[in-house]
Amino acid sequence: MYDLLRDGLTSGGLALLARAIAENPDEEGLLLLVGLETDPTHPLADWKTIERAVTKHVPSENWKGAYDIVPTPALEVLTLTLISA
Repeated sequence: MYDLLRDGLTSGGLALLARAIAENPDEEGLLLLVGLETDPTHPLADWKTIERAVTKHVPSENWKGAYDIVPTPALEVLTLTLISA
């Protein structure tokens, strides 16, 4: 999937694929979506995409039916953020 997007986001099918990656991104997927950004008014990766890539939801030990949000390692994302700043 990532190779299809790297080759060029030109068709509606590829745009749908980008949205699918944004719904459940990993670190590589997030960086790919950010790299493909061409129109700042219609971002491929929003704050929810970033949150999904750098956190995970785990069942709460204390509350039934609730979950805790915990950080996950995202060294490459952090490195690119620091380089860009």
